[in-house]
Amino acid sequence: MPSLLIASIRTHTAHFAVLTVLLFTTSTWGQDARVDVPAEKDQARVGKLVQDIYRDEYRAAKTTLQQSEIAQKVLAAGIETVDDAAGRYVMLRLAKDIAVRAGDAETAVNSVDALAASFHVDEFQLRAQTLIAVTGRLSSNNYGATKDELLELADAAIAIDDYDAAQQLIAAASGDAKRARDWDTSTQADKRARQIVAMKAEFNAIADELQQFQEDVTKLQPAEALAVGKFYAFLKNEWSIALDLMVAGDDETIAAAANAERKLLKQVSQRKPNEDLSISFLNVADLWWDAAKSLGDADHQAARLHAGYYYQRALPGIKGLKKAKADARIRDALAIGEIVAPNQANDEEDAADMDFDTDFDVVPLANPRATIKLPATFDDYAIGENGHYIIFLLGSLKKLAFFDIGKREITQYVTLEDSDVRIAGGAKYFYVALRRENVLQRWNYTEFKKEASAKLPFVQPVDVITTGHAVSGPVFAGAKDSDGLLFNPQTLQPIPYQVRDDRYQREGKIPGAGPDVRVRVSANGRAFSFWGTRGSPGGFRTLLLSDRLAFMFYEHKTMGYIQPNPAGDLMYTALGIFTAQTKAFSNNDELGSKSFFVPAISGSYCISIPRDDAKVRKNVKQTDVHLQIPGTTTPLLTLQDIQIRPGGYSDFHGRELLTLDRRLIFAPRANLIVTLPDSNNLLELHQIDFDKKLDESEVDYLYVASRPPTTLRAGSVYRYQIDARSRSSDVTFELISAPPAMKISANGTITWKSPRRVTGTQDVLVTLKSKSGQECTHAFKITTQ
Repeated sequence: MPSLLIASIRTHTAHFAVLTVLLFTTSTWGQDARVDVPAEKDQARVGKLVQDIYRDEYRAAKTTLQQSEIAQKVLAAGIETVDDAAGRYVMLRLAKDIAVRAGDAETAVNSVDALAASFHVDEFQLRAQTLIAVTGRLSSNNYGATKDELLELADAAIAIDDYDAAQQLIAAASGDAKRARDWDTSTQADKRARQIVAMKAEFNAIADELQQFQEDVTKLQPAEALAVGKFYAFLKNEWSIALDLMVAGDDETIAAAANAERKLLKQVSQRKPNEDLSISFLNVADLWWDAAKSLGDADHQAARLHAGYYYQRALPGIKGLKKAKADARIRDALAIGEIVAPNQANDEEDAADMDFDTDFDVVPLANPRATIKLPATFDDYAIGENGHYIIFLLGSLKKLAFFDIGKREITQYVTLEDSDVRIAGGAKYFYVALRRENVLQRWNYTEFKKEASAKLPFVQPVDVITTGHAVSGPVFAGAKDSDGLLFNPQTLQPIPYQVRDDRYQREGKIPGAGPDVRVRVSANGRAFSFWGTRGSPGGFRTLLLSDRLAFMFYEHKTMGYIQPNPAGDLMYTALGIFTAQTKAFSNNDELGSKSFFVPAISGSYCISIPRDDAKVRKNVKQTDVHLQIPGTTTPLLTLQDIQIRPGGYSDFHGRELLTLDRRLIFAPRANLIVTLPDSNNLLELHQIDFDKKLDESEVDYLYVASRPPTTLRAGSVYRYQIDARSRSSDVTFELISAPPAMKISANGTITWKSPRRVTGTQDVLVTLKSKSGQECTHAFKITTQ
């Protein structure tokens, strides 16, 4: 939802229930439901009518309570006005203004929420002005009603470096807290006010360096990188931004501490269950404690407090002299100020649901084409460790074979207890389900050993397990005549999800999956697809996860295969590309009957395989395929003589165990296409330098090659550099839809300080335009937890 304060809306009247429904339904996947603010002449057209309707009632209102009731009445009428944008806008603004004069903070904020959900307004400015204005008019029994929201907005202002606005917001928060006799909050606000003064001074002092950081960080000199890094670390506590800058800086002591912390955070995100990191925490704490010695007063204190945080993290696992030292230094840090957690998204608390990035070396083939023969035919396969492995199930040998996509060879075999199993590959773990015992096992990639197992609560043997290969869960499991279940990867116990069935607008259940049902999942583990193979139509069902909520969509059609893309916002089918909500995406009428699209296992590329029924009848085993961006009709590249059959009529049914899309694995990070012939014992490797071929082509292209982070801890800073690929060197970026206070720089860097006390999902929509006239959109979601 677009509002910073949506979590505070109370629905004790029908008016506010309507508002909540409106705000929920206007936030759609990758779409912006807002419209431009109506022209002044249109506002004037309805303004007089609206004033005439409410003038007498407002004049008769003698108390602020009566004025508040009128504001709520106008707000409800504005929300119900769906066929006249000007009328809606005028009434929502009027409701806000009346609520401000009445000192009704809740209705004023709800009016701002409705305006922000409906129109392209400067939400931050509107919200800040409204809250400051209404704070000055609060009655004595409502003192303290706005202080928390003002503090949140002040943090947002600091995140976008608007220190003048931050000072005004903090002053209002301090005043409201003092009137409410909330001395803890007023003390907090006054302390924050002093910090803002220091931030503003330092911000102005390094304005040029900060501008260069936003435009092109690679051009910062070491001294400049250090200055910017210290600003974000010591003044703004934004360590996720600061660490890389400090490592690149010209202070060896600080660089060593920052580098050690950076490695620790990676270790934390990849930790094994029950792994003790206390000594690593202690080492980082010592490095920052020592680095503080050479810093000035304010930076010295900030570095010591940061060290204190890691000493606290180390305490549970250290003893003796180490513990005594940590205790003493924590006391010294607390004498300076409060020890707070750094704003960084890589803590182990978030690791279970974060996009998990695995770096692996890519060893080029001597020849761009190669064939690898498996020791037996495979029964199934899964992608694992974020695209590092193709895991083949060799049932006849009771083994798993791990094909390393980077090394272009099988590097590991794992022996199984049984041949009748199902497999799935995640980022940190891979999973084996024993069908006879109905047992789910978790294995690690580090030692390729089994770590845990649990009994599955099915009566029939488990038929399907799957999980996103770029995250560590959840794990889906299904069996005949049973609802599907989603399992926690650590405990291997079911996770309770509340399912909303969009088709019938009622509570639903997670779809099941027996022998006649196929299930696929996106790389990020957030989108599942289901279809049947026995009856007709097969059905087009999707399940989208958000926190502990799941949304189910359905169309009564046969789509052939249904494969989610890595981000989970698109579904690739035999009939074209659709949204995760089962709606047509783009150019399906033109492309859907001519080509079959297969998404890459990472990024936004796809491969289109042409349909040629005549060649299929002749048993042709190779064809030209095309590299494309989803929804575009013009291929970026044509790749010749790929070892895969063309598409045909049978592919529109999707009844095979290995449908056409499963016969091609496109790994752009490794410059590799792997195809799997019908014999099921061969891997055909096609090594292609896609970037080089694009540079050599004459196609005028513009697309986004990067994948945004999609999860974030509430209160931390989001930073994402869009990787725009274009033949034109000049690309502009514009935020069309975004949460309050989010910004995008000239080079496509998105920054956003998320609110501390607000969780949920935010929609982001960016428009990119090239100098040559090409245009594309980049839509994604960010979930704060």
